[in-house]
Amino acid sequence: MDPQIELQRFISGALPPREFEQLLYAHLDAFERFLSQDPHLKHGNYVGGSAFQFLIACDFGATTGVLDAQGAITDYFNRNHIAYEAKSDARDLVNLMLSVLPRYVDPNVDWLIARYSKLNEWRGKETSKRLLRSKIAEDFRFLTKPPDWIQSPHWPIGDDAPYIFFGQIKVERFFHDSAAVYVFFEERSGRTENVIQVS
Repeated sequence: MDPQIELQRFISGALPPREFEQLLYAHLDAFERFLSQDPHLKHGNYVGGSAFQFLIACDFGATTGVLDAQGAITDYFNRNHIAYEAKSDARDLVNLMLSVLPRYVDPNVDWLIARYSKLNEWRGKETSKRLLRSKIAEDFRFLTKPPDWIQSPHWPIGDDAPYIFFGQIKVERFFHDSAAVYVFFEERSGRTENVIQVS
């Protein structure tokens, strides 16, 4: 097992994330030795002490974790002048989704990819953007206007689609700061969910 070859296979898409994770943990010492040879890593780099430490902290079950791991490996290869071929389809799709996502929608990347990844099959960036905007508008429905979040968006997702936003209620003099209750409804089950945010 050659760590460099397996890392190259992982970022090229030839080695699936879960298989790479199993390989990583089965050969921790070999990967640590290889990734610790990083003389060009600057102090304060986002990977911390080493690319190896960063990799073992990644969640290979989540799209963002896989993209973070692949990004750390490509950065390592670039710093150390090692040739590689990276597959960027997933990263391009995530960037496309985040570029059209309204600010009131929670950027849950794994759900977005599961829901909208087929839209990327219609080639052409502008066409994909238009289709994606349209699909997001169809899925993230509201009665009169979208939520005006006090904190980060937290739009509940049901079994197969986002809940419908009914409205928000300002809450004053109850919490230590101003607050709001956001009311959501799932059409299929008839369930409601309330999200409380305090500034």
